[in-house]
Amino acid sequence: MPQQPTFDVQGALAAMADYPVMLRRLGVVRVIEVDLAGSGIDPADAGPVTVQAKPSWTTRLPEAQVERPAVTVPAHLSPTRFALFADGRVDATATKLSVTELDTDSAGVRLLDLARQVVNAERENAAAAAKNPPELPPVSLPNRLALPSLRNAGICVAQQSRAVDLRERLESGRDLLSTSDDKAITDARHAVLGHVLDVWDDRTRRWHSLCARRGTYRLPGGTTFTHDDEGPISMAATARDQAEPDDTLYLHQSLVRWTGWSLVAPRPGQPVITEDAGRVPGGPSGPALPGFSVGFTAKPGSLPRLRFGVGYRFQLRIVDAAGRVDPLQPASTDFSRAVPAGSQPPAKYLRFEPVSSPVVFAQAPMTEGESLETLVIRPEPWLGGIIGSILAPILGTGSIRHLAPPKVSQQLCEEHGGFDNAQGVPDPGRYAQIAQRDAADLATVGTADPGRPGQRYFSGTALPVTWLGDLISRGFALAGLPGGVVKVAFDPAAGQAWPNVRAARLQLTDGTGAPQWNALLRVLVVPVPRGERREVRLSSYLNTTDLGLLGQLGWLADSGASASTIAAVRADTAAGQCWQITPYRPLTLVNAVRVPVSAPVLNTVAFVDADEPREPGSHRQDLAVAATVHRPSTGTLTMTATWTDPLDDPLEQPAGPENRVRRAIPQVLAGEGRPLPELTVGYDPDPATGAQVRFTATQGFGDTRRRVVSYSLTGTTRYMEYFTQRGRVVLRGTAPTQVARAGIAPGTDVVRSLDGTLTYRRTIDYTVDEVQGTIARIASGAIPNNGTVEVAIVALPVSRPSSGQPLTVDLPSTARPLPPQPAWIVPTFGWTESSANLGRTKTRARSGGGLRVFLERGWYSSGVGEQLAVVLADGSVAGDDERLRTIVTRRAADPVTARTAVPGEFPTAAEFTLARARVPGIVPVELPERTVAVAAHDVVFDTERKRWACDIVLPPGSHHQPFVSLSLARYQPNSLDGVHLSPVAQVEWVQLAPDRTATAVLELLDLTKVTLTVAGRSPSGTDAVPGQPNAVSVLVQSASGLNPGDLDWTVVGPADGQRLTAAAQPDGTTLWTGVLRLPTSRLLRAYRLVIVEQEQHAGGGRLVYSDVVRL
Repeated sequence: MPQQPTFDVQGALAAMADYPVMLRRLGVVRVIEVDLAGSGIDPADAGPVTVQAKPSWTTRLPEAQVERPAVTVPAHLSPTRFALFADGRVDATATKLSVTELDTDSAGVRLLDLARQVVNAERENAAAAAKNPPELPPVSLPNRLALPSLRNAGICVAQQSRAVDLRERLESGRDLLSTSDDKAITDARHAVLGHVLDVWDDRTRRWHSLCARRGTYRLPGGTTFTHDDEGPISMAATARDQAEPDDTLYLHQSLVRWTGWSLVAPRPGQPVITEDAGRVPGGPSGPALPGFSVGFTAKPGSLPRLRFGVGYRFQLRIVDAAGRVDPLQPASTDFSRAVPAGSQPPAKYLRFEPVSSPVVFAQAPMTEGESLETLVIRPEPWLGGIIGSILAPILGTGSIRHLAPPKVSQQLCEEHGGFDNAQGVPDPGRYAQIAQRDAADLATVGTADPGRPGQRYFSGTALPVTWLGDLISRGFALAGLPGGVVKVAFDPAAGQAWPNVRAARLQLTDGTGAPQWNALLRVLVVPVPRGERREVRLSSYLNTTDLGLLGQLGWLADSGASASTIAAVRADTAAGQCWQITPYRPLTLVNAVRVPVSAPVLNTVAFVDADEPREPGSHRQDLAVAATVHRPSTGTLTMTATWTDPLDDPLEQPAGPENRVRRAIPQVLAGEGRPLPELTVGYDPDPATGAQVRFTATQGFGDTRRRVVSYSLTGTTRYMEYFTQRGRVVLRGTAPTQVARAGIAPGTDVVRSLDGTLTYRRTIDYTVDEVQGTIARIASGAIPNNGTVEVAIVALPVSRPSSGQPLTVDLPSTARPLPPQPAWIVPTFGWTESSANLGRTKTRARSGGGLRVFLERGWYSSGVGEQLAVVLADGSVAGDDERLRTIVTRRAADPVTARTAVPGEFPTAAEFTLARARVPGIVPVELPERTVAVAAHDVVFDTERKRWACDIVLPPGSHHQPFVSLSLARYQPNSLDGVHLSPVAQVEWVQLAPDRTATAVLELLDLTKVTLTVAGRSPSGTDAVPGQPNAVSVLVQSASGLNPGDLDWTVVGPADGQRLTAAAQPDGTTLWTGVLRLPTSRLLRAYRLVIVEQEQHAGGGRLVYSDVVRL
C-alpha cells in the first residue's frame, strides 16, 4: 500500500491552491474593500493604477523573526475591482497561440519509427549489394514501408516557444524569492494562477466555458458543501524518470487539448484499463489531506459538442492568484484575442483518422493454405492421395468471406454525430445500445475453427453487425478485378438506420468475366480463371458528402493544387482508393490447380555468348534459355539435360565401347532479376519470340569433351501447398505403409507426433518411397513401434513435362584431343564386278590406294564425333620448311621402279576419297604460327581385334605404287577455335597398291575362245628389265560340278600360264591383252582365269596384282 503523505501547514495550504473557495474559507485569501473617495482615482475612468499592500497584523511570533515586506502590483481599475489585466483575456496573437486537430505527438513518434525502418532497410540492402556475388535487395521499401497514418485527439491549443517564454519569466521573477525587501511586481503574469479556456462554435455561435465545474467538498468531520466555479488550468513540466534536481525540465508546447468534455472534470464512466491492476490510477480525490476530499463534475449545460465539420474558436481568460476570473460573455463577438482571430475563419474540426478496411470473417472452416486474406478454390477434385483415415482437403467448393464495416470507438462515432437527434443533441435513450455495441468483441464472433487455433468462422449467410461500425465506411470496394473497382454498400435494412447496417459476402468461383452482385443473397460472386490468382485490395468507400469531413482533403485544397488534381484525389478517396485515407487490406483469390494448366514449351536453348560458346578448358556450359509457360499456374521450372556419353576405357569396357545415357538438372543461375526456378506471375514477353520465361543456366560435366545434349522442361504447379493432405497413420515395425497411391511429391512429407510437439526427421526417424507413395519407420529412430503419427504430404501429380520434342544443343569441346596411338597399318582393296552383253563380257576392277589404320583403344578423348584426321599441308610448302614436313602427310615414288620423283609431294585433302570432312586453316599445336588442312575420317571398332580401325583411301592416280607417310591426329569437328586438332602422330612409310581392271570377253559362236585384257599403270621397267612393263600371266583352271570349292580347281594348259602382251596407251596406262583357248566348251565345264602381275627383278618377281575371273 502506498504511504499516506504527511503535510505541514505550508504544504497543506499549497495543496489547496487549486480550490479558491477553500482558500477564502480558510482566510488565506482576503477580500479587501477600498474607499476611493479622496484618492483622486475616478472609477469611471478605467486605466492602469499601482496598488501597494503591506501586512500590518500581529502574530504570536517575536517581532524580530517576521519580515513583512510591502508588495507593489500593477493593476487595472474596473467598476468593481482591481484587475491584473485590462481585458481579462490572453492576447492569442501576441502570445503566439495556435490550434490543431492532429495528434502531433503520435505522428512524430510514428515518423521517427518510419525513419528508423528506412535506415535499417537501407543497411540491409547495402549489405546485400556488397556481397560477392551481389544479392538482390532483400527489402522493397515501397512494398514494406509507408507514411504513418494521422490520428485525431480532439483540438489542441498550443503556444509557440512556450518553454523559452517560461524561462524568461522565471529569470525575471527570481528576486521575488527574497523575503526581506519590499516587492514590486512589474510583470502581472507572475500573479497569474492559471487560465480558463472558452470555445466558440459556428453552430450555436456562442462562447462556452470548458472549465465551468460543480465541486462537492467534504471537510473533516463530515461536513459537505457544493460550489460552482471555473477551475483554472495550469502548466505542467516533465523530466525523465529518476531525474536529478538540476536536470532539464521539458515543457510541451501544447497548452491544453479538448476532446469534447470538460477540462477540469473527468468524463463519466469507468476509465479504460491499459496498465497492470496495481498501476491503474484512481479518480481525482483532492489533495490527499486527511479527512478532506473533493469531486468535480462539469457544470450542467455548460459544455458544447465536438463534431467533425464544425468550426471553433478559443480564448483564454486569466485566473489571478486569488482565483478570480472575469465572467464569460457568451454572446460576445469580439474575436480580437481569440485563436483563430476574427480576421480568420474558425478552425474546422476535421477527421484525420483513416477509414479502416472492412472486417473479414470466414463462412466455413479453413482448408489447406487458406487464411482470412487468402480465398482458395480447387476446381479439379482428385480422388487419389492418402488412403485409410487420411482424407483429402475440401475440393470443388466456393470460398466465401463475410465483409462488414470496421469497428470504431464510441468517441469517434460521437464526433461524427452518430448519436445526435434531429436537433443535433445526443439522445440519452440510446445509451444502452451504445454501451452494448461498444463492448462487442469481434474475437468472439462465430464458432472456433477446430483446425486453426485462434481462428473463428460464422456459418450463417448473414453476419449481424453487433458493434459500432465506422459511420463513413459506406461499403466495401475491391480493386484489381476486371472492369475496375467494384463497390458494395453496407446499407441498413428497410426502415433501419446506422448502426443497424448489413454485412455482405464475397464468394470466389471458377470462371471468367466480371464480378456479379446478388442483391437478394447479398453476395458478390468473383470468378477467377483456372490456375490463376488475383491480388485484390479491399477497402472502405465513402459517400461524396463525407469528403468535406476529411482533414487531408482540406490540406490538399489549401495547398494550391490544381482543380483537376483535387478532383482526382476526391474521386479516388470516395472510391476507397486513396491508401492514406482508406488503407486497403490485400486479399488473394486463388483458383488452385494440381498441375499447370498447360505444359511448358521450350522455345530456345542457346549459348550465352554465340561468339565464344565456352571458355577454353572449361568443364561447364552456360546457356540462355527461353520458354513459354502458363505463368499463373506454373510455379517452378525444372530443366532436364539428356545425352549419350560414348565410353571406351579398356579396363571398364573390356568387350568394347559402350554408350551410356546420362541425365542431369542444370543449375539455373538467374532470371528476370531474381533467382530461379521460382517464377513470378507478372512478366513481359519477349517481343521477338513471345517467350514468357528467360533465364541462364549452367551445366557442369566434369571434363572438356563435346556432347550433344537434349534439353526439356518440367513445370510444377504454383499451388502445391493448397493440396496438402493430412491424417493419422500407424507405423508398425519397419514395414512400409502406403499413404498415396500415385506417389508423393518430392520434399513434401512432414511427420509429426500427435500433439504436434515433435517433428520427425526423414532418413533418421523414417524413410519415404516417393514413387510407391509409402512411409516406413526406422527401427533406431524416435518413432515408437506401432505408434500413431500425423502425416502430411502432397500426392502426385504436381507437374507437367514440356510438350513437343526436346531441343538438342551441340556443346563444343574446350580442349584439344589426345594424340592417336596407331597400332599397325594394312593395305585395303576395293573390288567391283560387272557383266554385259548377256554375260559374255565380265569385268572385275580393283581399286588401290587403300589403307586400314588400326588404333589402340581409348577413343573419344574429346567426346562424341571424334574423328581420325590425316594432317595435310595447307597450300604450298617451301622447300626448306622442314618443321612443317614433320607434321604433314607426304608422298614419294617407289625407288625400285621410279625413274623420276613423284609430282605432288604433299597430297591434298580432295584426294582422300573416304574423308568425311576436308577442313583447311587448322592450327596445329606443334606450329601455332602455321595452319594445316585435315581430311577427317570416321573410325569403327573392330570387335575381333579389339582395336579401332579407320579406312583411308589415297588413289595412286598417275603414280604406280607410291609410298606415303601419314601424319595422323584426332580431330573434333565441334570444338572451340584453336583446339580442334590433337598433337600429330607420324607413321612409317607405306606403299599404295595400284588400280587394275580385268575384262574377259567370251565369243558368242566360239565357245572355247576368251579374250582377256588387263588395264592399269605400270612402271617403265626395273633394273633387271629396263624399259619393260610388269609381266602379266594368266592361268586357266577348270573344275567339275556346279559349285566347286577353292580346292576343286585344276590348271589346264601351261603350268606357268599364258603371258599377255603389253602395250602403252596414250593416257599413260598399260594395256595387257591376250586370246585364250579353253580345252572344251565352257558350257561343258566350269572355267576360271587366274591373273598374276609381277615386277621383274633379278632375284625373282614381286607380286603386284592377282585376281580371279569366273567364266
